[in-house]
Amino acid sequence: MRREPFAERAGSIMAELIRNKWLTLASTSAMTVTLFIVGAFAILLVNGFHFTDALEEKMELRVFIADEAVEMDKNLLQKQIIAFNSVKQIEYVTKEEALEQFLSKIGEEEEDYFDALRHDNPLNDFIIVNIKELDSIKAAAEEIAAMANVEKISYGEEIAGKIVKASGIVQNTGLLIGSFLIFAAIVLVTNTMKLTSASRKEERKVMLLLGASISSIRCHYAWEGLFIGFFSALIPIVLLNYIYERIYESSYIFGNLLPGGLLSPQLFHFPLACALLLLGSLIGIGGSLAGIKNMGKDDYH
Repeated sequence: MRREPFAERAGSIMAELIRNKWLTLASTSAMTVTLFIVGAFAILLVNGFHFTDALEEKMELRVFIADEAVEMDKNLLQKQIIAFNSVKQIEYVTKEEALEQFLSKIGEEEEDYFDALRHDNPLNDFIIVNIKELDSIKAAAEEIAAMANVEKISYGEEIAGKIVKASGIVQNTGLLIGSFLIFAAIVLVTNTMKLTSASRKEERKVMLLLGASISSIRCHYAWEGLFIGFFSALIPIVLLNYIYERIYESSYIFGNLLPGGLLSPQLFHFPLACALLLLGSLIGIGGSLAGIKNMGKDDYH
């Protein structure tokens, strides 16, 4: 049997889809809308993870060192803290540096009122501690607080707890909704394509009478599903990239509200296109084959 060249096969499939334009439009419309929703949610979900990661990056412990601690005590304390598995990095800040940071923030006019502090600095040396995982910040704070020469620890315990809780809710809810959306998309599009495939029973009967095998008919429908899924994904890809780029260009609005801002559109272009093209193609093939899964020669006699 002569193998049909790809260009010839593609041309015949396109002609078939155009001939059944209303059925093709129904399948394509359902898949386009569904893939757009799935893609939009994926972008929101990834930015949500980025948002929580940025919050974690900003959370830090401030370990204030007791005044009576000598240089050797301070060095030992730093070594003990950095040895923690949960600690990512530390930064030692002297009380002189802390005072200069404070004075630089209040402005030149008010600085004169606090100039006397340069001669009698009431601040403590402290260590800024960055934690790898936000949910371990409380345990790390309790362990460090019990160390010698630690006067107090500041890290906004209440805020950290809320961020940990919110981060877990965002991630778990996002994955749950995302899974539901993908499942709903598959069911919706598959059912639509099953209906369109089932409505072409007479067409398949003619193909069988002309000598086509059931496997060749299934292959033909799989190719049709692939084409529908592939082309249905193109519109969501273009629209989502365009809309997200416009939002990103106005991200100065979000920059002051969201830690880390929005992710760059360049990070989404290729992965989003590949994901939607692959998902659309797989759903298209699956939906087409599902519509004729019970097909047999006896059904057409």
